[in-house]
Order: sequence, then structure tokens, then C-alpha cells
Amino acid sequence: MIHCRKYISQIRNLCIILLLPLLSLKAFAQAPSEEDYRKLSAFLEAGKGIDGLNYLEKLMRQPKPEVTLFLYKSSFEDARGDRRAAIDVLLYAFKLYPKNDTLLNQVGYMYRHSGELDSAKYFYTKALAVADSKEDSLIIESNTAALLLDKQMGKEAIQMLRELIVRYGDSMSLLSNLAMAYSISGKPDSATLILRNLVTRYPDEIIIYNNIGMTLIDQERYQDAYEILNQGRLQQPDNAYILNNFGYVQMKLKDYKNALININKSIALYGSNPYAYRNRALLFLETGMRYEGCRDLKAAEQLGFATYYGDEVARLIQQHCKDEQPAREKQ
Repeated sequence: MIHCRKYISQIRNLCIILLLPLLSLKAFAQAPSEEDYRKLSAFLEAGKGIDGLNYLEKLMRQPKPEVTLFLYKSSFEDARGDRRAAIDVLLYAFKLYPKNDTLLNQVGYMYRHSGELDSAKYFYTKALAVADSKEDSLIIESNTAALLLDKQMGKEAIQMLRELIVRYGDSMSLLSNLAMAYSISGKPDSATLILRNLVTRYPDEIIIYNNIGMTLIDQERYQDAYEILNQGRLQQPDNAYILNNFGYVQMKLKDYKNALININKSIALYGSNPYAYRNRALLFLETGMRYEGCRDLKAAEQLGFATYYGDEVARLIQQHCKDEQPAREKQ
């Protein structure tokens, strides 16, 4: 009798040991809760990429994590300044979800913002082929039209966007892109008119303030750009794009101290934006800090500035940074 109890006890212990991994796996396999997604969104809005990745780690211990978790992970990698890691996350997810239009569109978006426009077009095309709603198709086609803007093909972009407006209606994204197309086609007044109308229709959409500011910058109307970008900044103080362009305008208005504060904050919030490094480099060069300027120019180049925005950074490096390790100049 004693021996039977002994073996039963051993079997019970063995069962408990064997069940522990299964119970652990079951716990991790549960779908993320609304509270999990709320926390992930809070990390993303605060630009806390590393904290977000740490929180995601336990949520992704599943055989096939949800697409949304991959999208968050990619965004966190991007927020901490690793664009290549962000793309790799999405490409891995693509193997699991090859026909998810939201995922495919995001892969295209990341490639586009890395300056890899052909890869972006490839994934936008795949996304459009599997899009299952008019709303999704609109987003994807609007992003595809934006590729023409990236290539400075203003006239072609205007034609495509007008066709899309006929098909989908005058949505904010299409009109905003149309304004940018007019701007790069040498029609800034038409661009500004569209954007100001959009501000009236969508007063809470920060991207519109940013686009108006960029259009005014192109026209070298820096005081006007300051006013409109400041309106956007007051509405959303932690918008990396607004802060970057606002800082650039402050530099043009010779407010170097606040310009550096805002561009630094922009980079802290979104470390993969080559244009922010280009702007800070211009600020450093203008204030006699050649070493820091060259460092930022090289960072902008590595983040894909040339493909996405043109050869300005390469020309600036040639002009100011001929030696690979420029000596720090006296300040």
C-alpha cells in the first residue's frame, strides 16, 4: 500500500511537470486584450519603441501571432530608428499572411519611406489585388499615387489623382496628395488653395497643416509657414513631422536655439526620418558646427535620403565633408 501511494505521488508530480509547459503555452496563445492594444498604442504615441517591443514579446509567443501585432512591432522598430528591422518584421509576417491587404500596404509604405520605390510599388500592387473594400482600395491607390510625387512626376500624379477623385470622391488623402502634386509642378497657389480648404473641412487633421507648411516653405514664405505649422504643433505637440518642419522654418528665421530643440525632439520621436537629419545638418553647418553637420548628413544618406528626396545630401557631403572624419571646428 505504501509503494502504491509512492508511485501515485510520482505520477501526479510527473503530470504536473508535463502540464506546466502546456499551461504556459495556453496562456501565451490567448489573443491580446483591448487593454494590451491600449498599452501598445500608448507606447507608440509616446515614441517608446523599446518599451513597446518589450511589452510585445510575451504577446507574440504564439504559433501565428495576429497581423496587428506584427504591425505594432514594425512600428516600434521604426520608432527606435531601425527601418531595416521594421521591414524585416513585415516581410516575415507576409510569409504568414500573404493576402492581407493592410499588411501588404504597410510593407509598401515602409519601402516607400526607405526610398525603395520599386519595392513599394510591388507591394502596393499586391495589396490592391486582394483589397476587399472600397475604403482599403482608396488608401492603397492614394499611396501608389504618392510614389509619383516621390519621383517628382507632378503632371503624372495630377492626372492619376484626378482620375481617382472621379472614382472615389474628393477624400482628404487624395486632395492632400493633389495639392502636393500641384506644388511640385510649379503651381503653389493651386496647392495652397486646396490645402486651406482642407483645413476648413478637417480642422483636426494634422497632416494638412504639415502639408500647407511644406508648400509655403517651397515658396520661401517662412513667416506664413511658421504660423500654419505652429497651429498644427499646438494641436499635436508630439508630431515628429510638424516639429521637424517647424524647426526648419525657425532656422530660416534665424531662431537657431528653438530650431535645434524642435528638430532634436522630432528625431527623438521618429529616428528614421532622413529629412530631419538633413535639416539638423543644415542648422549645424549654418552655425559653424561642421563635425556635427557632416555626421547628420551621413546619417541622412544612410537612411535613404538620396533615393527619396534627391541628391542634395550627397552634394552637401561633397561640399562640406570631403575628409571622412572632419575635425571639430572651434565654436
